[in-house]
Amino acid sequence: MSDTRTIMERYEGTEEERKFMGAFNTVLHIDKKDYTNFIGGLMVASGNEYSVSSPIDTSIIFGTFQDPEPGTADRAVDAAARAHAEWSKEKPSERVALFERFLDRLTRQRYRFAAIACLSTGMTIKDSLNDVDAFIKIVENACADASGVKGRTGVWAIISEHASPLAAPAGMAVCAMIVGNAVVALPSARVPMPMYFVHDLLNQVGLPAGVFNLIVDPRGGMATEITNNPGLAGVAAAGGGERLEDLMFMASDDELLFVNEIKGMNPIFVYRPEDMGEAAAMVAESAFSYAGQHHAATSMVVVTQAERKALVDALIPLVKGLSVGDPVEPGVKCGPVISAAMADEFEKVCDGVRDYIVAGGTRITTGMGEYGHYVRPALVDGLPDGHPMNEMDSCLPILSVRVVHDVDEALEAINDCEYGTTSGMISKDAKALGKFREEADAEVLFVNRPSTEIRAGVRARVGNFVG
Repeated sequence: MSDTRTIMERYEGTEEERKFMGAFNTVLHIDKKDYTNFIGGLMVASGNEYSVSSPIDTSIIFGTFQDPEPGTADRAVDAAARAHAEWSKEKPSERVALFERFLDRLTRQRYRFAAIACLSTGMTIKDSLNDVDAFIKIVENACADASGVKGRTGVWAIISEHASPLAAPAGMAVCAMIVGNAVVALPSARVPMPMYFVHDLLNQVGLPAGVFNLIVDPRGGMATEITNNPGLAGVAAAGGGERLEDLMFMASDDELLFVNEIKGMNPIFVYRPEDMGEAAAMVAESAFSYAGQHHAATSMVVVTQAERKALVDALIPLVKGLSVGDPVEPGVKCGPVISAAMADEFEKVCDGVRDYIVAGGTRITTGMGEYGHYVRPALVDGLPDGHPMNEMDSCLPILSVRVVHDVDEALEAINDCEYGTTSGMISKDAKALGKFREEADAEVLFVNRPSTEIRAGVRARVGNFVG
C-alpha cells in the first residue's frame, strides 16, 4: 500500500478528503489484537483463531478473531433473551436518550468510521463516507420515530455480508434495539471491524450487557444455527452471496419476522436518454463503484436493439479507462474485490464468457495487484437468451448488456432477474418512465441518476422490527 505520509504530503483532494486521510492514518496504525466474540457482555473465545486482513493490501492485518464453536449462536440467543426481558421494560424515552448519545459520538467520529470501512472493504473515500452518512441518517430517523412505535419485541438476528459494512447491518441493529429488542449480530467474517467499532461505541454510551451480541463466523455455520433457533422474533439480512441467499429458503413459522435487504442485480434500463454518453457514465458508476460489490451495484443494463451500439460504444472507453487501484489514491474510482476467493471467482466467471467480453475482464497482478485483490471490471455484450448472468447476480464487477425489442420486454427482463434493492431507468421519454414507475418491481426505483445515490439500509426503519 502507498505510504500514507507520502499521500498526505501530495494530496490535492477536498478538505473533507484530507480530514478523512488524517483519520485513515490513525486507523491504519491501531493496535493489532485478539478480537473475541461478545455474548451477554462477556468475551467468548474458542481457541481457534484466524486473522483478517485488508483487501487493499493483505499485509495490513487487523488482528486475530475467534472461530466460534457449535452452540455459540444458541448461547447468544439465550443471553439476548435474558437482556431483552429488562431492556424491553425501559421507558422508550430512556432508550432514545441512550441512542441520542450514541448518535452524537458517531457523528463526531464520522471520519474514523469511514476510514475503517475503507480499510476493511476497499471502498473509495466517497463510498466509505456515504456508508457512514447513511448510518447516521438511519440513527437520526430511529431516534425521531422510536417513541411512536409499539408492538411485539424479542431477539433479532442481524446477518450481513460486505455489500454494506456499516449502514445496513448496524442501522438494522439500532432500529431493532431502540424499540426494545435485543440483537445478535453476525457480520461478514471478511469485514468484521466496522461492527466491532459499533460495539465499542455502544459500550461507551452504556448499553446494557447482552442487548447487543456479536459473533464473527468464517465458516457460515452460525447463520444456520441461529435461524433455526425457536427463540428468535425476527431475522434481518443485508448484503449478497450464498449465505444470505440461503436465508430466503429457511424454514420458519408465521411468527418469525424477516427483513430483507439482499443484493440482487439492480438492473438499469437505458431508453432514449437525453445524452447517451451521460447515460453510459451513470451506468458505469452504478456497476463498478466499490468494485461491483455495493448493495445497489448494477449487474445488468437493458437496452433496445436500436440503441445497443450507441450504448456499448459509449461504455467501452469508460470501462477501459476506469482507474483501478488503491482506493485512497486521488482519482481512483474502483478498489479491490473483497478477497482472493472473489478474485478467483471473477477470473472463473470471465473465462466462461470470454467470447462476449468487449472490455476488461482480467486480474491485475502487477503494482497494487501484488499486494491486494484487484481486477479490471468486465463489460459483457451479446450473451444468449437465458444465460444465467442475465438472471442471477454474481456480486462481482461484471456488467452484462441485455438486448430487448421494446419497453414491455425490458420491464419483463428487469422483473424476472434476481430481486435486488433497486431498479433504475435512464430516459427522457415521459411515457416510458411512467410505465417503469408503475410496473418495475423493486424496493427503490431511481430515474436518471446512478444507483450509488441509493443509500444502504433502506429497510432499516424502526417499524420493521416490531411484530
